[in-house]
Amino acid sequence: MEISAKADSKSNTIFHQWEAESKLISFILLMFSFAMIRNIELVIIMILVSAVMFFVSGISYSCLLNRWKTPAVLVLLMGLMVLFFSEGQILITAGSLTITREGLLGMIILISRVMSILTLIVILFETTPFLDIITAMHNLGLPKILADMTLFTVRYIFTLNWQLKQMKKAIILRGFIGNKISSWKEYAILIGGILVRSFEQSDRVYKALAIRGYSFEQIRSAPAGWDSRDKTMCYSFAVLALLISSIQVYLNIPGV
Repeated sequence: MEISAKADSKSNTIFHQWEAESKLISFILLMFSFAMIRNIELVIIMILVSAVMFFVSGISYSCLLNRWKTPAVLVLLMGLMVLFFSEGQILITAGSLTITREGLLGMIILISRVMSILTLIVILFETTPFLDIITAMHNLGLPKILADMTLFTVRYIFTLNWQLKQMKKAIILRGFIGNKISSWKEYAILIGGILVRSFEQSDRVYKALAIRGYSFEQIRSAPAGWDSRDKTMCYSFAVLALLISSIQVYLNIPGV
C-alpha cells in the first residue's frame, strides 16, 4: 500500500481537517473497541460505524478496494479455517468437512471485525499526511529513533521495491525462467542482492544525513493544538469506543 506524504487535497471533509494527534488517539480507541467484539449483535453496529465513517471521509470505492485487496485474501483464509474447524452444532456436512453454527458465526465476526479495522486504517492514512501521523506518534511518546526508522522505512521501501523489479527484469533478459523448481536458486540470489543493495544504500543515506545534521525535530511541524472541534470529535469517539467495549463486557458476563 503506497502511502503519500500528503493527504488528498481535493477532499475537504471533516476527517481531512481533523488535527492528527486527536484523530490518531480517536481511531486507536475505536480500533481497540472493534477488536474486542465477540458477539454477532455488535457486528452490525461495527459495520454501520465503519460504513458511515467511510462515506463521510470522501474516499472512493476503488481506493478502498485496492487497499483491501492483499489483506482480504489472508482474512478469507483465516475465516475458512474458523468455518471448517470449529466445533458445535452441525449445520452442513460435506464429506469430511462440516460447517457448524459456531464456525459460521465465528467466520462472520472475524471477517467483519478485521475488515472494519482495515477500513479505519485506510481512512486514517488517506485523510492524514504520513508525516503528520509520525509527528503525532512522536508527540504521544514514540521515541525519536523509532520515528526516524518508521519514516525512512516507508520512504525507502518503495525504492527497494523498484530496484527489485529492475533486477528481476535484468535477469529475465538474460534468460531467467521463473516457473521451474530450480529457479528458487536465482530468486535467492536476487533477494540476497537486494538486501546487500539496501544495506549499502541505507549506510550512504545515513552518512549523508549525519553530515548535514539531520534530526527528526527539524522536519516535523509544531503541534497545532486541539480546537473545540478536535476535542468534540475525540471525546465522541472515546465515548463510542467505551460504549461498544462496555456492551461487549456486559454480554460476556455468564447468564446474560
